[in-house]
Amino acid sequence: MGMMRVKAAISSVAVNTFDTLGQKITGATTLLYTPIVHVESAERNDKVNNMGKSVVEMTYIKAPWYPGLKNGMIVQITDGAVVTTYQIQSIEDDRMKHRFVRLGLTRAEEAA
Repeated sequence: MGMMRVKAAISSVAVNTFDTLGQKITGATTLLYTPIVHVESAERNDKVNNMGKSVVEMTYIKAPWYPGLKNGMIVQITDGAVVTTYQIQSIEDDRMKHRFVRLGLTRAEEAA
């Protein structure tokens, strides 16, 4: 069984774009490139931290190497008509083999 192939769009977030609370404004992005990536695995964890419900999802993808990839960049994965937005949490460099990187993506949402 192989890895699922999907379209992705990787964008940078402007460093100096913050709201009044000091959080990055994700609306200010610059599209870097749109590769076809392979989804390696996805895990969802339901958590109850101090009685606040949340869902944390970790997804690992293999993507073609691109200069300037950094943690915190935005990745949008398109599966059919569904677009899911993630943030890069980790980057494992595999350029010496096939010029690919393994990106650890994360997203959080409020649990219903």
